[in-house]
Amino acid sequence: SIHEIIGKERLNNAAEDVFYMNDNEEQKEKGNSSLLYLSEFFQKQLIDNNGKDDNDLISLITSEPDKGLSLLGFTVQLFVSTSTSLPLLMGNTFYALFEFKEQRESYLKDPISCINEILRYAGPSDFITRTHIETGSEVVLNLKKANWDESIFDCPHHLDFNKKRFLNLSLGAGNFSCLGASLIREVLTAVPKMFFDEYPNSEFYTDSIKQTGCSAISGVNINKIKII
Repeated sequence: SIHEIIGKERLNNAAEDVFYMNDNEEQKEKGNSSLLYLSEFFQKQLIDNNGKDDNDLISLITSEPDKGLSLLGFTVQLFVSTSTSLPLLMGNTFYALFEFKEQRESYLKDPISCINEILRYAGPSDFITRTHIETGSEVVLNLKKANWDESIFDCPHHLDFNKKRFLNLSLGAGNFSCLGASLIREVLTAVPKMFFDEYPNSEFYTDSIKQTGCSAISGVNINKIKII
């Protein structure tokens, strides 16, 4: 229905406002307003879905004694990430598999064994900042440089599934692990494989490539693909 379409568009726009929020006063105000909207939306979802035995994430979260409300912040964060960061990762992944055609066959044969290398090479997060190490301190981890460190990886600027490069920081680690790590791995295992199995000779138009994202997370939009 038109109400469902408007509702989904509003949610996606809110996720983008949060994703692109920065120190600019206008952007910060939009981001905070959208964050409040998403929090209220998912709070209602968690309360309304309490006790339902559906096979979905919201039902799983509401199995918690407090109806999952203690996980509200994580729920909003996961939604923003899957609405923004995941599409950027997919764009990077498709671009890499188009660019390194000789590696594509290895991926199609065994996508699961290729996930770490895809994340290392195509991960959209350029850096992360943490400010609560010590009061007043700020620590910036440059993920891109870490994942492309020549002292750790041989030929890091190339996608190579023959090299078993298990170390990468694309999804964080420990207490700062990505909430959607399992979902991301599932998507990377299935979606590109389905596409290239169906369209093995496809190509992208060079002029259709657009770099997008924010200061910390970036990715590729491929707006036009040629099916051969």
